[in-house]
Amino acid sequence: MKKCFNTKNNLPLFLFKKDSSKYQIQADKGRCKVCRICDLKKSLKHGGVFARFENKYQFKKMNKLQIIKYFLQ
Repeated sequence: MKKCFNTKNNLPLFLFKKDSSKYQIQADKGRCKVCRICDLKKSLKHGGVFARFENKYQFKKMNKLQIIKYFLQ
């Protein structure tokens, strides 16, 4: 179980994406701070995904179907 940074709810680990950054806090258990649901809502609101593509972070515009497929990976 891990606490989502946005909603402060305790959720199971599978609801958090794996974090591949070099520096990680041990309490994060190798996962992102925000759950997939909150991240999906934010991405749908902004019309794209801010993520690491080709070893650098960038915003990539996507339609709703592409965003949902991205989060189901």
